[in-house]
Parts: sequence; C-alpha cells; structure tokens
Amino acid sequence: MGWFGMQSRIDNKGMTLIELVISIAISTIVMLMIVSFINGATKGFRRANDEVNLQMEAQTTINQLNNLALEAMDIYVTTIGENEKIRYIIKISDTEFYIVIHKNDKLYLTQKTSEAGAKTIAADDVNDALNLLAEYVDNFEIEINNSTGKVDFVTLKLTLSLGGEEYSVTKKARLRNA
Repeated sequence: MGWFGMQSRIDNKGMTLIELVISIAISTIVMLMIVSFINGATKGFRRANDEVNLQMEAQTTINQLNNLALEAMDIYVTTIGENEKIRYIIKISDTEFYIVIHKNDKLYLTQKTSEAGAKTIAADDVNDALNLLAEYVDNFEIEINNSTGKVDFVTLKLTLSLGGEEYSVTKKARLRNA
C-alpha cells in the first residue's frame, strides 16, 4: 500500500516534469559548450586565413614591383594634386613608364608611353578594375638611394593590414639599366 492507503504504481513508463526540465537544461549546457568551441575555432581559422592572405598579397606585390625596379632606368617621386599624394614613376625606357599610386588603402599600377603622360596622370584617373595591384595597403614607400648622383638601388617597403592582422615586407632592388 502507498500513501493514504492508495496503491502506488511501480511500472511508470513516462518522465516527470522535473526530469524533463533537468534533461533539457543539461542538453542546453552541452550545446552551448559545443557552439563556443566551434565559434573559437572559426575565429582562429579566420585570423590565420587573413594572415596568410596578407602575406601572399604582400609577397606577390613586392615581387612585381621588384621586377619593375630591376628593369628600370630611373625611379623618381612626384606628388598628385592638392592632396599631395605620392606617386612613384618607374622609367623602363624612353617610351615605357609605370606609375605606382597609393590611394584609399589600395595600390595601383598603370602604364604610360611618355614622361609627360606619367607626370600628369591624376589619382582619379586610376581605374580599379584594370590597374589594381594590391588591397589592404596601409603604407607604401620607395626609398631611393642616389649617393653617386644617379639611382643606385631602391628599397621597397610595403605594409598591409586586414582584420587586425598586419604584415610588412621590405626588399632592396638594384636598377640594372640605370
């Protein structure tokens, strides 16, 4: 006999409300732990992916600019308009000039066939689709060493940043045709 003279059943096949609430609470805690592990792994992957992308873009860009500098006869710096943005003119021959412009966290490369055309190109003339050399550019410099009166070598400095990651690369190039 059970409580108050009633017969109790031992063969209950269902769950009580308290057992159900406890099992849902435990399941929720386990699921939250799994989600936090996945979230942490995703953030780590994204950070590593950003770092690799920056390194690859920086190395590719610096190598392309290094190749241009190696073939150059002369490299000089001018400014663009009232904003005084710096641009670098790389003279390959008397009819081949490359202009490197850093604008809005992007690096552009364009080509002109005359020195006058290279000096007068405006920053707004740069077409994103055709002339984009690199994105995520924080800083770009070409330091020119002309201790002998002509350009002996240049030091290319490039800094890129993306998603809290930053990558800098520096490369020296001796002008072959100077």
